[in-house]
Amino acid sequence: SGTNPGAPSGPYAVILIAPTDVLNIRASAGAGNPIVGTFAATATNVMRTGPSTYVGSSLWVEVQNPGGGKGWVNAKFLTEYLSPSAFCADGKVNTLIANLDTAVTTSNGALLASLVSPTHGTDVRLWRYGKVVNYDQEHARWVFESTYEINWGPAPGSGLDTIGPFHLAVLPRLQEVFNAIYTSSCNDPGVAALFSLEPWPNEYANIHYYNVYKPGSPGVDLDWRTWLVGVEYVKGQPYLFSLIHFQWEP
Repeated sequence: SGTNPGAPSGPYAVILIAPTDVLNIRASAGAGNPIVGTFAATATNVMRTGPSTYVGSSLWVEVQNPGGGKGWVNAKFLTEYLSPSAFCADGKVNTLIANLDTAVTTSNGALLASLVSPTHGTDVRLWRYGKVVNYDQEHARWVFESTYEINWGPAPGSGLDTIGPFHLAVLPRLQEVFNAIYTSSCNDPGVAALFSLEPWPNEYANIHYYNVYKPGSPGVDLDWRTWLVGVEYVKGQPYLFSLIHFQWEP
């Protein structure tokens, strides 16, 4: 398919790598090529030199090797880096969440699709340790109508698998929060931290997020619900990277 020259860019951060693992830098594009260096799972210092090429359906990009010289990495494991303070100060993210609110509460598939990351899609977890379902922009467009049955994994508490299409399993729980008077806080898991040792997945360490929280009803209190909304930047614009749901569990 040839190599696209491109211009140098960065910094990028490593994502989707387990904390015990590394992102390998290869001598040339493709997983079969010799390893010439590595980036830590949480590295934020990856600089692209410009060139990129496809190996099958995977985009590979040339980077500066911290050990000297250059090498290639699979772009799936990179995202544009923004410091936490710059992210929390970015008004464009508030607009993204407001648009997510509108898309969810009006079941507007075209609007939702426009918010989904064009590079990674959006990972949806109905339960923190359940199944991860990824929606690209095309599938997000039809998610409110699709009758495709998904096993979202075991519900906390009961341990029983939650099975059903997005609009029956996930949408009501999104709408319950976005139709309420909710609060949002930046890079703060809030009450979700009470029910998970690791509410925000380690492999998302360089993805910033907002916690969108519906407090419990007065006198009930246990009917709170929260969504952690992960955001990734593509060409400087924030997009929806992930949605993780939490509720009270016995």
